[in-house]
Amino acid sequence: MEKWDLRIVAVILLFLIFSFPLNSFSFQSDHYLKGLEAKRSGAWLKALNLWEFCKRAFEKNGKSDPRIGIAYIETVTEQEKTFYYDKASDFYFWGFSGNNLEDFREIIIEEAERIRPLVPKEEMEKWKDLDLKDPAEICSLIKGFWKSRDLTITSPLNERLLEHWERIGYSRKTFNKNQNTPYGTDDRGTIFIKYGAPDQVTEGNFGLNSGEVQLWAMEIHQAALSNWDQFDGNPVQHIKNEVDEMNFMPDFEAWKYNGIDDEAPLIFMFGSIEGSSYGMRQSVEDFIPRRAFSKREIISLEYSSSDPNFKPRTIRVEVVPAGILQFAFYEQLLTFDETYARRYTELESSWRTALSERVPNGLNPNIVRSVHDRYSNEDKNDPNKVYGPQEKSGLDDIINEIRINTNQIRLLDDNNDPKMAILTFSFPDKSSEIDYQDYLAGKSVHAGSGVRHSLITLDKDWAEVERTAHIPMEGFDNTSVFMVDHRDSTRNYVIAAEIYNTEGVDPFTDLSLRERMKIGESIRLGKAVLENLPPLNPEYSRLEVSDLIIGIPVPDELNIPDYSFPVIPAENILINDNLHVYLEIYHLVLGPDSRARFSINYKIAPVKKGFSIREIFRRTKKDDIISQEQVLESLNSIAKEKVEFDISGLKSGEYVFMIDIKDTLRNQIRSRSGKFRIIE
Repeated sequence: MEKWDLRIVAVILLFLIFSFPLNSFSFQSDHYLKGLEAKRSGAWLKALNLWEFCKRAFEKNGKSDPRIGIAYIETVTEQEKTFYYDKASDFYFWGFSGNNLEDFREIIIEEAERIRPLVPKEEMEKWKDLDLKDPAEICSLIKGFWKSRDLTITSPLNERLLEHWERIGYSRKTFNKNQNTPYGTDDRGTIFIKYGAPDQVTEGNFGLNSGEVQLWAMEIHQAALSNWDQFDGNPVQHIKNEVDEMNFMPDFEAWKYNGIDDEAPLIFMFGSIEGSSYGMRQSVEDFIPRRAFSKREIISLEYSSSDPNFKPRTIRVEVVPAGILQFAFYEQLLTFDETYARRYTELESSWRTALSERVPNGLNPNIVRSVHDRYSNEDKNDPNKVYGPQEKSGLDDIINEIRINTNQIRLLDDNNDPKMAILTFSFPDKSSEIDYQDYLAGKSVHAGSGVRHSLITLDKDWAEVERTAHIPMEGFDNTSVFMVDHRDSTRNYVIAAEIYNTEGVDPFTDLSLRERMKIGESIRLGKAVLENLPPLNPEYSRLEVSDLIIGIPVPDELNIPDYSFPVIPAENILINDNLHVYLEIYHLVLGPDSRARFSINYKIAPVKKGFSIREIFRRTKKDDIISQEQVLESLNSIAKEKVEFDISGLKSGEYVFMIDIKDTLRNQIRSRSGKFRIIE
């Protein structure tokens, strides 16, 4: 082969060596595995560097590797290296954003399974049948879950995601009696990851020691038998043996969370039971063996040697070990929670009555089973667990201190383009302003402050598209109005409210928005994830109606900039005030006389829990429904209507308002509804 041919071959080989791996799974896998090896050897920083190199290489081709994103955030949080937290958030989301997601279907599903225990019930439908979903769709769910829960949406960190992985790291080290959860932990790990550290813990072994069993046997024996003092055999020992046979002394651990979601305490019970490995139990009753509910009979022949006329007779003592174990178990939890204290008191009263009357009703297996079933059902259907939150951040009380109310109003503008007006009110409590970073450092901040609202627009994959900030003017009650194009139904919207430091700044200084946003760091934060509403239909062939604005007239003294509606939304209406409703109607057909004709049917009914809007009106008595119909005309294809209702005849409570609009010339109907509350 000629010299130049060899050089050409060498160049080609070099090109293949240095270019092909950057676009291949082998390069990706190699650097991922090398990073894991470095981490196992204690060189966690080397692992991060390897994964950073790999990420930069693959970003050029639009590729990603969720294994690297997960490994990076996992390593950083395990090492508690907060300096890398910004990168960790970025790495995680990058891992689920490439154009090669099909290569990692199993990894993506595994991560979704780690999130599913945290998903609220109302969102669970979207997380079903993960095996059948497109990987890109699952990645969108993953990113949306965490971005919608980002406590500081305006910062590069996703604190809730990082907290989640901190909890995973701690759980893997601490709760490892088995690995039966998606996190590689026992069931305690799942609860810790969902809610953080419990407020109260008690642990031990359920059961009785030998001396306690002996005392129980003697009490039962004395209550069941007469005063004869001589017996054939040893019935006390027989009773003791029957109880000991079921007294397995199972280990248990009880966790209590106080005030999650401002409800009664949440209690979780863990332990080992007969025939099953260590795990979460629904009730204390689960620790009692099923066989312990069966009745045992101890037979004793009574006699007396001093009485020649004595006729031996058989005495049977009923023993139900479950009743004794039940009493003993709740005695161990007497001071843990008032629920267990109440049950202990109830059982104690039952036993005292049975033993004192020498009629062991408390030992009746039917009674014991009845009590067992009642307690089990109470625990199984505990409303705090059934209706409580699926997850809780320990940062909520620190960061999410600004209460935000938002109202989304879909409409069509003068050019018939779909728009959405987002009205935002924030209610900061300025008496307790705390800087999050300073809080972590053990400091607190008290300073002058201002409010900034931000609208963050994200695409269907929760990648940021646009960000708009607004600083409310003095005297407008921290109110902002954002008007957005609303053609794309897949976009997501998040409103963030921040109190930022304005100490030493003249409030009357004419600063630009950009300059004002530079004033100090954000000291308090609040966030609201908006409902993903479909846009209004701009087709002229279809009748369309804006969202209702239900509330009160805009007060004269409250001239909100950029707010063009005559009614301001209000959830609560005073019973002596009138209810005001505003709506806009589009695409009305003009008749031969250049007039549009339409009717509006208004209905108000009290809310009934568990029913849809239509069902409420179908199932409510006519006397309890306020109904009114208007027949109207318009010289335009657009009509803007403000109506007023006298609600003084209604009782306080929650109500639903529904409107049916009918274009009488085209015979098309559109409906809108909303809720409000009447207060005294």
